Amino acid sequence: MTITPPSLATPPVSGFYRAYVVEDGAVIDPSDNAAAGLSGTDTTGDEYDYIKISTSEPTAFKLKDGQKLVFVDTPVGTSYKVTETGVAGYQAKVDVTTNGGAPVTTNGASIGADVATGATERVGEAANGAAFTNTNTGTTPTGLVISDIPFIGLIALAIGAVVAFVVTKSRKSRKSAAAAA
Repeated sequence: MTITPPSLATPPVSGFYRAYVVEDGAVIDPSDNAAAGLSGTDTTGDEYDYIKISTSEPTAFKLKDGQKLVFVDTPVGTSYKVTETGVAGYQAKVDVTTNGGAPVTTNGASIGADVATGATERVGEAANGAAFTNTNTGTTPTGLVISDIPFIGLIALAIGAVVAFVVTKSRKSRKSAAAAA
């Protein structure tokens, strides 16, 4: 992600904006989402850990399924560009919402291509966001899987044992009935 403060606004003294990782509506520890030197702790009341998103160079971070990166101190007019590194077997898509408008969708190529938010976006006063979606394009396995063979063998062995028991029992009961007659 690359962020540029608007020319009329004073850039943050620290040289970065705070971005919080949110999952299921709660701020979580971002230690799994960014390099160790990119995290900080908010000391304004409740202590929340955040990722430092630089205003002078690109910042790399990772999000898992269901996680969001939320900014709370970016001024209107801040520009940003997000590029997602593609992963083989996934189709990437991004929906960009600017200033509360309708989302604009950009589809990335599948199998290892990068997808970006498109042109550099600007933060407006209303809702803003870039929602990336990755759809698995891999082939669903059909038929037998090698790792399932031991379980299939155990099931066949159990069925064979039940059949052998029933056959043996029925032969014994026939012999008993014949001997009694």
